[in-house]
Amino acid sequence: MAHLVSSGDGLVVTVDRESGDVLWSQNYGSPVVGVYLYSGDSLRHAPQLSLAMETLRFLTFSTNNLADSHSTLKWSYQFVKEQ
Repeated sequence: MAHLVSSGDGLVVTVDRESGDVLWSQNYGSPVVGVYLYSGDSLRHAPQLSLAMETLRFLTFSTNNLADSHSTLKWSYQFVKEQ
């Protein structure tokens, strides 16, 4: 999994590194400064890539990426692999 966060509006998107499927997204309404995984009785920091709000929205929700309204959102993960 890869966690992508918006440096502006709090959008967090988790994608599958292999398929590019968007697994989960949530907008928290304020900038996200860290992503943590709850493991047992502790929190572990998860790596994330911070992107501009417009870039993250374009990569994940561009109408060119949707086959139809019921399809799974997908996008090209090549951009992130190059970072």
